[in-house]
Amino acid sequence: AVDVGIVSLSPSFIDGNSVDGAASASAIGMVQGDRVDGEVLVLGMNLGILSRGSDATFNNIYNGYIGFPYYYEEEECEPYAFYNWWGDASGPSKFGPGTGSPVTGTMNYEPWLTKPADVVLETGKSYFGLEIGSPNIGGDGYREGLEPGWNTLSFPLALENNTWQAVTHAGDGLDYAVACTWDSTNQRWVQMTATSKINPLDSVYILMNDYDRLPVAISPDPTNPPVKMLQAGWNLVGPAYDLVPLNEPVDDITLWWGEPYGTSLVKALASVEQTPAGLTGYTVVVSPSINPESWVYTPGDGTEPDMDATCGYWVYMKNPVELVGFSSTPLDMPWWAWDL
Repeated sequence: AVDVGIVSLSPSFIDGNSVDGAASASAIGMVQGDRVDGEVLVLGMNLGILSRGSDATFNNIYNGYIGFPYYYEEEECEPYAFYNWWGDASGPSKFGPGTGSPVTGTMNYEPWLTKPADVVLETGKSYFGLEIGSPNIGGDGYREGLEPGWNTLSFPLALENNTWQAVTHAGDGLDYAVACTWDSTNQRWVQMTATSKINPLDSVYILMNDYDRLPVAISPDPTNPPVKMLQAGWNLVGPAYDLVPLNEPVDDITLWWGEPYGTSLVKALASVEQTPAGLTGYTVVVSPSINPESWVYTPGDGTEPDMDATCGYWVYMKNPVELVGFSSTPLDMPWWAWDL
């Protein structure tokens, strides 16, 4: 392990370190089930952390992380690398969607930190990043990034910087040709520009040149559940759900958008079923063919499909009324972070 900064060969906790392979000094920490806490660990090695069934959180990792399960008799301990700063706000590279330090061996890296760990702990603010269409988060139609061709795209939570340029330039930038949203007032398409803003409940159509992934920085500040006025006629909307941790993993997924294990259309659109005066609200809802699942719903249908997060849907309104979302920020800071 001479080329590795921190080596954990059995379940343990690796917290509060800075692992930097660019420096000339070096140190190696070996753990066998004990906790490793430190102010700064400076390395001149090829790999930052090698973990076997250990939890590595609130570290500054500049030179890579590899995580493997630890097996004891019939028990399996998965390695976790949540809440780490990978050197870039877009998160880790390799298995991750960003351009930061690489993570391999485990997919348990989300959410990540969008600022260095010491800054997050000192300020107490939830500078957290997530991937839109993440393979690690359920409730989005089992998306794994964005596919070539047309995709619908929406953002369940308020972003730290919600300009279209900031969203699409994270990491190495999103490989797309054009993106448009729907102007429900004038019933026409409008192209997204650098200064366009994207909020929860909004949605866009985006034409991708190739497969790509989209990391985003979630707002660390308090925001209220969103509200969007739906006009008479067609409206393009995206569900705004909170991020919910699961008590038990489902297919290795530990986070879910909205209600596990799906938020029905009737609940998502409850606020626009009728106007305050009792007039009819929505009459038709369409999940377009470019979504992971396509369908058409009219009130009274026997089946109530789910509206998946990060996707977009067409809602036809007979009368205008406000759509109310369910999400708010900041994301919850884990309670044990205050002990680091």
